[in-house]
Amino acid sequence: MSLEKCQNNENLSIDEVLDKLSLLYTNAIDSLRSAIAAYVTDGQLPDADARKKGLFAYPELCVEWHGQIDHCVKTRAYARFVKPGQYRITVTQPDLFRQYLTEQLSILQQDYDVTFSVYPSQTEVPYPFVIDGSDLALDRSMSSSLAAHFPITDLADISDDITDGLFQSAEEMPLSHFDALRVDFSLARLKHYTGTPPEHVQPYILFTNYR
Repeated sequence: MSLEKCQNNENLSIDEVLDKLSLLYTNAIDSLRSAIAAYVTDGQLPDADARKKGLFAYPELCVEWHGQIDHCVKTRAYARFVKPGQYRITVTQPDLFRQYLTEQLSILQQDYDVTFSVYPSQTEVPYPFVIDGSDLALDRSMSSSLAAHFPITDLADISDDITDGLFQSAEEMPLSHFDALRVDFSLARLKHYTGTPPEHVQPYILFTNYR
């Protein structure tokens, strides 16, 4: 996503933000699944130009703050800005996180003079994350061919750089500790270890070692 897009804010309401996040995400997932089905069935490759325009891309949320403060609670450790600018993050499964996003964005809207916008990002959804919940019939022998033509799960792109303080950009600031790739990876791990879809996992989880 270009910086110019973020500067051209749509100034959406919170409900409009969440609805657009959901629409873009759903369209990306449906497009990716359909493209995989077409490739498996007929050998049809996904359209490269359409991919550049965000065919398989996560939606990106941009919040812009110009520095005005209404009544920010400075002692609060969350939902607060420390300097004006553009804050952006890619978002996955917005319907699952709708209540949380509504709460956090409402605080920002209340305490800061912010504008919201939503666009397709430049980060594509890896195809392994859309296999579950679909009617795609795939086997392991297809992995290499799918990886050659569809976005894959690259661990080099899934990191904790924001949380670890390693994220650096002169143009933008992160809106959240974790981007869509990192969240999707974590949700996949939850399902793997619990055998339960993430929407049915309890909100509090106790992590222990194998001993």
